[in-house]
Amino acid sequence: MVSRQNLQFTWRNSEQIKGDLTEAVTTLKNEPGGDIGMSGSVSVVRELLAAGLLDELHLLVHPLTVGKGMRPVRRG
Repeated sequence: MVSRQNLQFTWRNSEQIKGDLTEAVTTLKNEPGGDIGMSGSVSVVRELLAAGLLDELHLLVHPLTVGKGMRPVRRG
């Protein structure tokens, strides 16, 4: 979980990433274990993409968006 708040987890196999995001994810990827999954947070996805740390993306495309916010992919 990436958050600026201190969180308490009631489920297993979860931890809060603190400090530098790319360093923390690099460390996690180098540990033995299964896949790392995430959902949401466009800013986190952008940072991990820029650092080359995402191996696979599953994008859900919805025909209608309401409101403003960061785009997951920047246009050329």
